[in-house]
Amino acid sequence: MKIPNCYNADVTENKVLDYLLSLGHPEGELKARFFLRWGFTREKWTMLASALARQAKVNDYTITVEGRYGTKYVVIAPIEAPNGKTPPVKTIWIIAEDEQVPRLITAYPAS
Repeated sequence: MKIPNCYNADVTENKVLDYLLSLGHPEGELKARFFLRWGFTREKWTMLASALARQAKVNDYTITVEGRYGTKYVVIAPIEAPNGKTPPVKTIWIIAEDEQVPRLITAYPAS
């Protein structure tokens, strides 16, 4: 099944620049190295945001977890990278209790 309202999936500039593509972030550095290796850049951060949003739109989620702040959805599928490759990525999305739109929590290499 698809994440509810997946066509409105929210991937913020802050999440991409200050976390997923930040070599200086203590938790994001390894993620940044992964995404940079596939051709994503800070200058064209919207390419990563679009690839992650597209992943949520075209693939089914594999797991849902009801939590304190809402429902989390896990999607494991390849994304289209600027270098023409399709690395497998695991994304985690949340739909907060008082919201309708899935928001990206994190993304990292799928093993």
